[in-house]
Amino acid sequence: MSFTFEDLPYQKQAVQAVVDVFAGQPKLRADAHVFTDIYPNQCDLSINHIHGNLLKVFAAYGVPQHAQALEVLPNRHLDLCVEMETGTGKTLVYWQTICALYQTYGFSKFIILVPSVAIRAGVLATYQSFCAALHTRYSVVPVCVEYDSGKMDRVHRFVTSAEPQVLLITLQSFTSDERIINMAGRDKSFRGMSYFDALAQCRPIIIMDEPQEGMDTDNASGRLAQLNAIAMLRYSATHRTVRNVVYRLTPQAAYSLGLVKKVEVLTVAERADEGTHKMQLVVCESGGANTQPKAKFKLWRKKSSVGFEWKETNWVTAGKCLAEAAGNASYSDWTIAQISKPLRSPEWRVQFTNGVTLHITDRAGDTAGLFRLQLRYLIQTHLAKKERLGAKGIKCLSLIFIDRVANYMKLDGSEPIIKQLFEEEYTTALQATTGKAFSEVDVQQIAAKVQSAQGYYFATTGKGEYTDSESAIAKNKEIYKIILQGKEELLSFDSPIEFIFTHTALGVGWDSPNVFNIATLNERENEGRMRQELGRGLRIAVNQAGQRCYDGMGTVEGEEINLLTVVPNLSWESFTKTYQAQEEAMLGDRFDSGDQSLSKFRHSPKGQAQKKLVKLQNNFAQSAVFKGFWRQLSRKVQYKVVVNEEQLVTEAIEALRDFEIPAYVADVQLRRITKMGEYAELLDNVDYGSESTLLDAHFSPLDWIQQLVDQTTLSQQGAIQLFKNINQAQFVNNPPVYLQHVAMVVRSKEHDIMLRGLSYEFDSKETPLLTQIIPLQDFQTLKDTVPTPKHGVFDHSAVDSGRERFFAQDAESNHGGQVVCFLKLPDGYKVPTPHGNYRPDFGVILRHGRLGVRSDDQDCHYFVVETKGTANVISTQSLTEDEKFSMACAKKYFQTLAGNMQVYTEGRVMYIGPIDNYRGFEAAAQHMMSTPL
Repeated sequence: MSFTFEDLPYQKQAVQAVVDVFAGQPKLRADAHVFTDIYPNQCDLSINHIHGNLLKVFAAYGVPQHAQALEVLPNRHLDLCVEMETGTGKTLVYWQTICALYQTYGFSKFIILVPSVAIRAGVLATYQSFCAALHTRYSVVPVCVEYDSGKMDRVHRFVTSAEPQVLLITLQSFTSDERIINMAGRDKSFRGMSYFDALAQCRPIIIMDEPQEGMDTDNASGRLAQLNAIAMLRYSATHRTVRNVVYRLTPQAAYSLGLVKKVEVLTVAERADEGTHKMQLVVCESGGANTQPKAKFKLWRKKSSVGFEWKETNWVTAGKCLAEAAGNASYSDWTIAQISKPLRSPEWRVQFTNGVTLHITDRAGDTAGLFRLQLRYLIQTHLAKKERLGAKGIKCLSLIFIDRVANYMKLDGSEPIIKQLFEEEYTTALQATTGKAFSEVDVQQIAAKVQSAQGYYFATTGKGEYTDSESAIAKNKEIYKIILQGKEELLSFDSPIEFIFTHTALGVGWDSPNVFNIATLNERENEGRMRQELGRGLRIAVNQAGQRCYDGMGTVEGEEINLLTVVPNLSWESFTKTYQAQEEAMLGDRFDSGDQSLSKFRHSPKGQAQKKLVKLQNNFAQSAVFKGFWRQLSRKVQYKVVVNEEQLVTEAIEALRDFEIPAYVADVQLRRITKMGEYAELLDNVDYGSESTLLDAHFSPLDWIQQLVDQTTLSQQGAIQLFKNINQAQFVNNPPVYLQHVAMVVRSKEHDIMLRGLSYEFDSKETPLLTQIIPLQDFQTLKDTVPTPKHGVFDHSAVDSGRERFFAQDAESNHGGQVVCFLKLPDGYKVPTPHGNYRPDFGVILRHGRLGVRSDDQDCHYFVVETKGTANVISTQSLTEDEKFSMACAKKYFQTLAGNMQVYTEGRVMYIGPIDNYRGFEAAAQHMMSTPL
């Protein structure tokens, strides 16, 4: 098989965009060189001339100049970006660009820089496949040589040849002083120079393939600058460093024009797994001289409101129980015995007292169940496509990404669980297609077929660690040769390989036009690779004659050839969120010319701002109106509360009567992506249905009664009485999650009963609160502050959050003219409640007049304000049960205070909370000032 060289308009534009940057450059003669033994490139154009060319190219092919900065690097190095969606042939585009630059201007020295051996093999395969076709189109094709430190004569020929030359080299080959290419005085070197310095004398044009893969580190950038290149041409779908975008083929354009496959996503995600003891070891660090090693985990952590969230812990050390770190009793049997890194091993591990050991990225849970489902759906999809596409002369391939080589290869006693699951599921699927009983011969034939259908690319060291190093790959050539170098052979029906297993090595740069299915089997979340992995299967399919097979206009859905099915082990919502986060991280706001003024509002996190001097403003602090307000807040108070446990248990049992808890399942959902754009347009889709499958849940032993006693005010007898009356079948589905829900219901009922039985009694005496909390001299605070010189009791107000910051700024602005003064209530001011002391956020004094109409300062009202992310006091998403209870107590507290106003002549104190902004406070205050007590 040989691939057909198509004449594609968008590829011709991408080539012409780079050629036009050098418009006006005279064609170099073969004898135009500086040194007698070195043939260099030469550019005679002025900087101004190149600037003019770039502006024309931007307008014709790339991103408009107003949306990007025009950049020319020091020493007249040009840095140009060509952005092309994965699967649209960027490798062939830059090979054509090399030929066109030589044909048009005589540029003859090119270096193709790749980040890995896998990409290098793909670049070479493209050259070999299309060499003859390139020669036909451009009349000449440069000689391409792979850099080999054992064959430096190749570099010598590159430097001294008058014919066009391309050196294909990996980034790792020259980024260290110890590399042979950087050593001076080697055999056949040039007047004592290193080979690297000789390459710099050639003033090459550097092609950077996937430059985001490590080519912009300080070390790599410094080395590349020393090569004295005429230009660096960056080719990628996902640039991170962006300069001078001369051509751009966006994902949405490629997708809508049918230049890549359509995509459907078949998600397989856990649901109702919060109660399982699922965990992931995220990172470990060694301690200092007198400290222990420490680790962070991802666990099901108890949320401050309701439920659990999959979230990272703080640092933990040996002796720590994960139940304490997560606030989740599911992990009560998981106490850390040791955090260590064995001698000569790069991998940390954590051993638990229950005998389990976790390594970095390991994740406990029913991953085998998820992997099996993913492989089952992948195989079913593969076999259906194989039958339909085979009739059209197209071979179907599937690509499976895994995050641990040991899950497929048997390394150091490891159990290759993925290989085992695949072979079981594929065997079952093949047997199901025959519909007959099997003889011993049939079983043997199926087993042989299952084995031969698997191909894989892992380079492994003797310790069983995966690597992309050249030396390791050189020892594994029999494994990867057909996958990396024999693309035509892989696409032939003669090759039995249909399923390719890989780690990250095939995640960037490598692709095959006939990858129709991709599964990502991860024990950890896919970090930063989803966008690239999906791209491995976007290329348009080819048949046995090497011809691309496009879907015509009006192709009936379900009958199209070019459809990629992606099977990740996460929900659709997580898939799109992760995909979009990676898209934004890669693309960022690089072409955004919008207003960045909001950055001035950024401030330090709570408790981390610098020390600032805060001054008490006596014109407010000593005023009669403020003293009257503060006198009321300083009154001594006591509360009484009555709770009937029997009533509490009865109400809780009633509230739990109809509660159902879902079983631990995997949700499988199929969606077709109808539009693949950026940001808000990303991944428009159509839902094609879903189904669920039970997973194997494992729950830790749990003292349910004691946990309920610890989390509520129930006595042990009350907890037993409650347990006897709950739905035991629902309890068994997921005991930890059921416990968490029961505790939440009990606390909610506790709060209801407490509020009904809560009363406050105020004393006419005052506490010395004013002089203790607000000293009559300057003081310092470590909190973040907002300048409030016009209306603040202090010239700066301490704030604990961005929401408090905006409230203080708006109160200081006093647009309506009603604010007399305000302050952030100090730490010492507390409202007593049955669940502990509660501190509201602000105290505000308003004039009673209508907005914009001034009135006498004696006609004032006092407000105590609570700011939250919602103005809805019953919100379960933004408010915890304890927060709602504290605010309900505060409301009763201030209502009681207002009813005992006969002692003072000042206005009443009114409580407003929660509010989410100053405008909400203003509206609530207007209403309350107009309402009789």
